[in-house]
Amino acid sequence: MQRVNVSTRIFISLLNEGTDCWRPANAKERGEGVFEILGIIPAGEEWQFAHGMRVRCRPKQFADGSTALVAYESAVDQP
Repeated sequence: MQRVNVSTRIFISLLNEGTDCWRPANAKERGEGVFEILGIIPAGEEWQFAHGMRVRCRPKQFADGSTALVAYESAVDQP
């Protein structure tokens, strides 16, 4: 059976915005709460983590009451 390649929506913090801002981004799960960021950063935005990086994610409840996965730290592969 072939495994389907599915992406997950995560949120990445925007830097230098003056207030907490989050950008949705597609990511591929790599296992154990680690995701690889897909897509391109829009012009004029500075993301906490760049395209292609592997990050750890955890749930966050936003002000509107919704909950989503947010990237909170880089996940560096161990040699």
